[in-house]
Amino acid sequence: MLRWRDGAAVVRRQAERDESSSLLERVRRFLEESDTPQGFHCLFEADGGFGGLTHALLTEVRRLCRLCRPYPVYCP
Repeated sequence: MLRWRDGAAVVRRQAERDESSSLLERVRRFLEESDTPQGFHCLFEADGGFGGLTHALLTEVRRLCRLCRPYPVYCP
């Protein structure tokens, strides 16, 4: 995964196939097991493939859980 769109495509492909072992499904299960989830931290490389993967994942999580709001922090 060298490019942003490659990482984002991984999440979309897994969501389309509705795989029970997909990254989105694992995060969803984690959130459902929590009594009162208030948020979680994600550390990722912003400009590579993992940035695209994380962006797509957080977008889906935000769509599913209306309480989640991402706050990106940039460290130079």
